[in-house]
Order: sequence, then structure tokens, then C-alpha cells
Amino acid sequence: MAPVLSKTPETLVTRGWSDYALLDSGDGKKLERYGRYTVVRPEPQCFWSPHDPAAFEAATALFDPQQEEEDSGRWKFDKHGPVDAFPLKWRDVKFTGRFTPFRHLAFF
Repeated sequence: MAPVLSKTPETLVTRGWSDYALLDSGDGKKLERYGRYTVVRPEPQCFWSPHDPAAFEAATALFDPQQEEEDSGRWKFDKHGPVDAFPLKWRDVKFTGRFTPFRHLAFF
């Protein structure tokens, strides 16, 4: 029997992690919240229109990709300046998040 594929959009909700949320996506980007920071990162598979474009403009950090190399670029931060590291928690586990030059966030 062949798998059944849905032709309608589905919403997936993360539960149990107060320090992370996917807030919005679209126009090749995703807007995420890590702790108290909102982050815009490229996501080519998000080809639809975002629900709240103004929220992307108000983000704490935006990854600006460079054309020379794939997945490389630099982070642009809001008026509060660059964030070196920020605390996060998942259940009882505490760790630190950091921005990388490759659009990803690293967790230690």
C-alpha cells in the first residue's frame, strides 16, 4: 500500500521547550526564538509568504549570507549589539547558545 500524502498544510507544534519556538517562516527565511532572542535565518524551503513580515524586521539577530561561499556569511544584530553567548534550558538541562559564521547556532 502506498503512503498517503496530505495536500493541505499542517501545523507542527513543539511542546515542552519554553526556550525555543518557530515563530514564522516564508520568503526563504525562518523566524525563531531562542530564549529571549529572536533570530532570522535563511531557509530556502520556506517559499510561501510569512504570516507577520514585521516580526522579521524586529528580530534580535539576522544572518546575512555571503554569495562567495555556500552557508557562510555574517550575523547582523539589533541596537543592543552582538550577543556572544546566551543561556538556554531544556527541561532540567542548562546550556549556552552561540552564533556561528555558518547560519547555524551552536549549543554547549
